[in-house]
Amino acid sequence: MRKKLLLASLAIFLGSCGRTPPEDGYTSLIETREEPPGENCDGGGEAVLTGVDTNRNGSLDPDEVENTVYLCNTTSEGATTLIQTSEEPPGDNCPAGGVRITWGLDADGNGQLDDAEIQDQTYVCNGTDGADGADGADGADGADGQDGAPGSLVSISPEPAGDSCPAGGQAISTGPDTNGDGVLQAGEVTDTTYVCAPESGEGPSSLIQQIEEPPGDNCPAGGVLVQSGTDLNANGTLDSDEIAASSYVCSGVSSLVDVATEPEGENCPFGGVRVDVGEDDGSAEGHAGNGVLDDDEIDDTVYVCGAQQPPGAFRLSATDEDYFAFSDMAGFMSGGSWSILEAVRFPAGARPGWHFFRGKAWEDKTGDVALQVSLDENPPFALGWVYLGGWNSFRWDDSSSSVLRPDTTLTFCVQFDADTNMLAFWVNGVKRAEVALSSVVDDSSNTNPLYFGGQAVAPDKLEGDLYTEADVVMIHQAWLTRMLSVDELIAYDGTNFVVDDTTVFATDIREEGVSGQLDFYDLVSGTFATPGNDPEYVTLE
Repeated sequence: MRKKLLLASLAIFLGSCGRTPPEDGYTSLIETREEPPGENCDGGGEAVLTGVDTNRNGSLDPDEVENTVYLCNTTSEGATTLIQTSEEPPGDNCPAGGVRITWGLDADGNGQLDDAEIQDQTYVCNGTDGADGADGADGADGADGQDGAPGSLVSISPEPAGDSCPAGGQAISTGPDTNGDGVLQAGEVTDTTYVCAPESGEGPSSLIQQIEEPPGDNCPAGGVLVQSGTDLNANGTLDSDEIAASSYVCSGVSSLVDVATEPEGENCPFGGVRVDVGEDDGSAEGHAGNGVLDDDEIDDTVYVCGAQQPPGAFRLSATDEDYFAFSDMAGFMSGGSWSILEAVRFPAGARPGWHFFRGKAWEDKTGDVALQVSLDENPPFALGWVYLGGWNSFRWDDSSSSVLRPDTTLTFCVQFDADTNMLAFWVNGVKRAEVALSSVVDDSSNTNPLYFGGQAVAPDKLEGDLYTEADVVMIHQAWLTRMLSVDELIAYDGTNFVVDDTTVFATDIREEGVSGQLDFYDLVSGTFATPGNDPEYVTLE
């Protein structure tokens, strides 16, 4: 015999519960109890009780029961009646959420109340929040806390020509505002850093200035706006279009400023000053109130960078057999696009010959590259090679003799597009020649050095220490693992190159690294070149 549940007193349940939620944020509760045989259910069953938890103890107490529904057993044949509850999210049925109760006959006898078997439903809703009560009386004031460390101040003033700055400049002083007057007094200065003007002929100055910042969104209690940039028009004033960076130093007991020398690198290619500002609040791993601006407490940084110096270069002489040799670049070209870029000059009367990028003529390897520039021919020409299963050549004749001229900065680019297998040759930002290669270049096993000027000793040659070379003034050279855009090639003059994450090699030419007979430095990889003889350092106008 299959049990059968019958619904009794359903009208009472629906009429008294409905969908009206209890007030004042109380929670509605549902409780199911076994109902013994008797007046409510002849054969016994279950009692479903609902009500509001007025004492908020999480239980439905007898005096909180508002409605009762009986689900009675029967011994007659037929389907079982099932009841099911589910959470009801806040919405039209229950503004504050609650419980949805559904019931119906288990027609397919699977013991579950399927959607098609639901005969009716109702909702038991949570109470909505009541109105806020009146604020209570203020409690007694707590004990005064320990005073924090005084905040830092920054002061920027002109620095006359002297020991600190031979050509004058600016002094950036910092220190704690120990007397709390908001002004950095002489006795409060703990550190001074100088931003010096370049000496005669060295280029434009970097400037830093401070402007009073009134109380507002940037600084609730006011403060100072610190701005920096380069004095491009050389008027001694940081004009609005020359401002490169800005930061706020806000008034407050925990504001700190830290000024330090910034070395040459990504932030300042030619070095400069770093100004850090922040709160002495113990952010992350910092230490609150110790009067020191820890790394984790830095909120903003301004760099006051030194201006770019005029380009330097070195002269390689065929007569003196000068050259520079860097380490190998194995794998530079392997499997992808690449570009070799350089800016050079050839003096009037220069000996024509090979200007090598990489390779030894007696040790040809995949990925070797060489360039020959001859200005005394009619017409002058540039001729180059890339080794891939043999030498693949490209040549451009300057029929007008208007580009390949002595004592003129010339820019060359050898560029390979791995998508098309095309090797292109650019002179002064214009594509002059192009040749198809049979495949991409895999130079992973090429350990030949990169050379400037000529090549190292050829064991079977009798023409001195070098195989062949040409007089050349090297301004800049860079190797990149990508295609350069036309705009980049047009703009390039050897002084405006920006190192990015595709740059494998880029020269850094300085007087102390050439005429000082120090090793010549590759600013990207950090490797040094081996000089041959003593190349002459040249300052370009």
